[in-house]
Amino acid sequence: MQMSLKSLIFSFIVNSATAGRDVIPFTHLQVSSPMTVEVVTDTSQSQVSLDIAADGMGLGWTVKASVEPMTFGRTLLLGMDERAARQGFHWPSSTAGKATLRVPEPLTEVSATGGAQVLVDVVTSALLADSKSNLTVTKFVTANKNRTNFIMASSGANITVEGGFAGKAFVKVGTGCIVKLGCLVSEAAVEADEGAKLFINAERDTLNINAEDDETVKIIEVNNSENEEIDSAGAAAKELEESPVIP
Repeated sequence: MQMSLKSLIFSFIVNSATAGRDVIPFTHLQVSSPMTVEVVTDTSQSQVSLDIAADGMGLGWTVKASVEPMTFGRTLLLGMDERAARQGFHWPSSTAGKATLRVPEPLTEVSATGGAQVLVDVVTSALLADSKSNLTVTKFVTANKNRTNFIMASSGANITVEGGFAGKAFVKVGTGCIVKLGCLVSEAAVEADEGAKLFINAERDTLNINAEDDETVKIIEVNNSENEEIDSAGAAAKELEESPVIP
């Protein structure tokens, strides 16, 4: 009987350490510190799920995950806990600093700072990165074709968008940063500092470029009027715009 009780307690501890964290709904994500985070949109689920590798290693206390009310919407703040940071803590392996986030709807905004490595499948409005972070998005699907979307990199950060449709955009690329926009852009205001690199999928006459060195701005020419992906991406944006938004 005593052995059974010990086994039960041990099983409870293990399951508690490996179970995902409960997270209330949110629309924005901010990842700080050198974490590696993957975000997956799964419309078949109704709740957010967050799996953090450190939780299964007895290091859950080193990772903070909290949803806070912000000006533009509820934001999940994910990064190293302040207590661990004050102690100069470093995760013993790259695995310990990994997290997988599953959301029922595409995120509106994602930001990465403090050396974070973030991979997101779908984003609808804004991408922000600084402090040598890397932010990669598989598909940009603008939530509103008439609204300007923001894509901004500073302090040695890199942003890559592999595909989709961003519509109107304001793009800022700081010194030492690389921004690669494989998504289609209908028009954009561009600011690029010296030493910055921008690869953008748009026609040059749709861009308003303010760059210290024009050589830093590189254009991937496409013929938007003949590109069928514009129509499908625009339809997806309209559908997303009409869908309910998480409060």
